[in-house]
Amino acid sequence: PLGQAPAGSGQQAGREKAADEQNYDEDGFPTGAGWDLVEFPDVQDPHCFGLHIKSDQYAPIYRAGDLLVCAPGISVRRGDRVVYRHRKDPTGQGGLFIGTLLRQTPYTIDIASLVGGDVETIQAQHIPWLTRIAWARQ
Repeated sequence: PLGQAPAGSGQQAGREKAADEQNYDEDGFPTGAGWDLVEFPDVQDPHCFGLHIKSDQYAPIYRAGDLLVCAPGISVRRGDRVVYRHRKDPTGQGGLFIGTLLRQTPYTIDIASLVGGDVETIQAQHIPWLTRIAWARQ
């Protein structure tokens, strides 16, 4: 079966920044104008949304034109690729990012960069939302 979800565009900016965070509410759901409906295999999450990759900054994993379907209603596990909102990264900027979840405790979240594999330990209070990438069209 096919599902439908709103899909926006990721923008190239900063360290693996995924998109303009103003397109999402505090809970990580799409908001505002600029979203299109796309079809994809059903991921069993009524709150899922798509994110189009617009650059090759995540290559070789994701490339320009790829569609990532994010499922905020599906629990994340160690090893999942995730999209997350960081209130303030080490460079002093916040935004949306893509990485691989390595470890999550009530106090810290360890995320590996998709490119280079650098690991960042982030205070959980600085990550208001984190969602699993449930499907990718490459």
